[in-house]
Order: sequence, then C-alpha cells, then structure tokens
Amino acid sequence: MKISLCSISFREQPLEEVISKTAKLGYEGIEIFGEHIQDYPAGGKPLSSLRKLTAGYGLSIPVISPLCSPYPCQEYGQE
Repeated sequence: MKISLCSISFREQPLEEVISKTAKLGYEGIEIFGEHIQDYPAGGKPLSSLRKLTAGYGLSIPVISPLCSPYPCQEYGQE
C-alpha cells in the first residue's frame, strides 16, 4: 500500500503544481481528481506524459477519481 493524496485537495491549482506539492509533502502517490485529468490534455499536454511527470517526482498514480454525484449540478455542466 502506498500513501497517496487526492489532487482535489488543491483543485484550483494546475496539476503540475499539485504533483510537485504532493511529492514535497512526502506522499508516495497521487490520486488524480477528474477535473485535473480532463484539464491536462486541454493544456496541450498528452496524457501519456503524465506518467513520466509523476515518476520524475517518485509518485505513482493509484487512482483516477472522477467526481460522481447522484444529484444534478450546474457547476459540473449538468442540468
């Protein structure tokens, strides 16, 4: 088992910064919040580069954690 941090803790910050902070805090992995994983390729970076980025910080990616809600929410583009 690896102790990991979910990037939702820093949801307002770019994923690259969250990855760096996660490593500096001493975690072994980062669980990537759904919006972070959606925004990453929108910034012109291929998802394939994400594994190299996290490995460079000594982090694994044990989980991609999408936000799921049983209730519709306009904030997430649902009606």
